[in-house]
Amino acid sequence: MSILGMEIMNKNNDNTLLIFLILLMALYLLFICSFHYLVAKKIYPLVIFLMSVSLSILLSLRSNHVIGTDSHFEYYFFHTTLDNLSWSILGDATLNSCLSISLLPSIYQSILNVNPEYLFKILYSLIYSISPVIVYAISKKYVEESYAFFASVFFMFQVLFIYTAANTRTVVAILFFSFAMLVLFNYKISLFKRKVLFLIFMISCLVSHYSTTYIFFIIILLTYLGTNIVSYKYIFPKNVNISTVILFFVLIFFWYSLWTEASFNSGVHFFQNTLLSLNNLFVEEARSSGVEAILGANIAAKGIAYYINFISNWATILLIGIGIIASIIRSEEIIAFETNSIKASFLENKISVEYFIIALVCAGMLFLTLLIPYLTKGYEMSRIYGVTTVILSLFFVIGGIIVSKKLKIRTHLLLLFILLPYIFATTGINYAIFDKPQSIILSSEGQQYDALYVHDQEASASKWLKENTHEQKLRVYADSRGRLVLTSQGLLDLRTEALGIQENQIVNGYIYLRYDNVLRNRLYSKDGISNTYDDLITSGGKNKIYNNAGSEVYK
Repeated sequence: MSILGMEIMNKNNDNTLLIFLILLMALYLLFICSFHYLVAKKIYPLVIFLMSVSLSILLSLRSNHVIGTDSHFEYYFFHTTLDNLSWSILGDATLNSCLSISLLPSIYQSILNVNPEYLFKILYSLIYSISPVIVYAISKKYVEESYAFFASVFFMFQVLFIYTAANTRTVVAILFFSFAMLVLFNYKISLFKRKVLFLIFMISCLVSHYSTTYIFFIIILLTYLGTNIVSYKYIFPKNVNISTVILFFVLIFFWYSLWTEASFNSGVHFFQNTLLSLNNLFVEEARSSGVEAILGANIAAKGIAYYINFISNWATILLIGIGIIASIIRSEEIIAFETNSIKASFLENKISVEYFIIALVCAGMLFLTLLIPYLTKGYEMSRIYGVTTVILSLFFVIGGIIVSKKLKIRTHLLLLFILLPYIFATTGINYAIFDKPQSIILSSEGQQYDALYVHDQEASASKWLKENTHEQKLRVYADSRGRLVLTSQGLLDLRTEALGIQENQIVNGYIYLRYDNVLRNRLYSKDGISNTYDDLITSGGKNKIYNNAGSEVYK
């Protein structure tokens, strides 16, 4: 249904079937809420995986071409690796360290031999669809299967998950982080096998995405420190030891500093800027747009749909917080400090001490992203949330259980009541209902669509430039969004310059105009949107040499 719905959306601009698909998922949640005791427990993993694929594949199918921001550069690295038939370091770029976007898709392409762009668009959605199943497997160790199902649903309806195709290297790293957490707390596997598997997934995360790896390392480091502090009072099994921390740091230093360099320098600058940003702790302008949205900046002017999104986001965060706090207050019942003490009735097994300490670290990291301005400018809020909810989804459910018992209502009903508006918010249905185009998945209007959608005309013009410009000293100028298209479609990354919006700019080379430039006469830059480009063409004496009724090239 995802494929058919997106086909209709792309051809007829009709999102009816897509909305129906999401509503069907909501109806299934309602069915689980009412008749969970009738559902065979073995069917949950399959249902979760199918729902995950249906959601994550939507953005992949939205256009015939790559969609996103970093994904255009990632595709460039993939295509370069594929053409060279080997991995190599390309300039001083942080993406050099991310084998998840160069070597991984190249291996699949060499085996499958399909359209490279289609493979790049679909591959990550299919791979990352496993992660909600992992969240389910982790959660069902501690709570009943239907509760674990709700934990996995909460995870899969995160913005990062829905926009998997635009966050390729990040989602691969989070997937390996999820696998690492799964094996770390699976005591059915022998200790030796757990250590080997954890090492494999740790290294896999390391070569997938540098920022996610740094977060992973901080979680492991703080977990080690936390377990050692708690172990002075309690005796419990510990998986993370000093050798794990040292080995992880050595691997990070070797791969990011000695081998690929740029990623290590980027990490050092990130931590340096984070510390310096503490001076702007209470300066609102220093925070990223993602944090401002969560804190409700300018909420009064954004309409009813935004109000619903704001409330539903904070409702889920509140449940996580309640789950964490309740676990601390009722630690004797919930946390496995004492093996012989009474267990909370809603738990299948007590939560291991080490798992709970990791949860505290993850919750603390979320709090710090709201508090410290620079954190989310270096690493988006949705990405941090994507990593931490691997662990915290369980506490979303525990928070729901605690609140439902206080309110004396059914837990499944409360979780459904919280999840439904959250689902409609993250998928963009709220905006569609109130006729406020927001999501590129459900609408062909709005800023997100104009900025991210790649039209066939743009791709054709980029490829024409690649084939017909042999003067290597001349450069191709484009606005910030046009550069992305030139990078993925024309593979011209090293020859493109940003087409500025300032007056009297000297343009010595080709000018590339994308669909939105031509039809709406506006340019995008990191500083804003300019509604004219005519002066740049007329003042430079440029002539139109290519036009396909959607994209133009001047020389």
